[in-house]
Amino acid sequence: MIEFNTRQFVFSHGSGPRGRGMWWFQFLLPGKAHLDMAAPVVVGGTAYGEAKKWARVKARELGAVEVVVLP
Repeated sequence: MIEFNTRQFVFSHGSGPRGRGMWWFQFLLPGKAHLDMAAPVVVGGTAYGEAKKWARVKARELGAVEVVVLP
């Protein structure tokens, strides 16, 4: 199961991700430290729910275990 980590987003914005906008995701691969994460990927002009669906598919393709929602 792929987990979505929204801690950084909530810390920066004061609430969880919602609505439409530019969504930045970073994928954590198994056995990698947070500093070794893949380059961030942006999904723009879409609702968070749709962007999250896209990120889940991309995470499966990469073999990621966690998706970080960036502020």
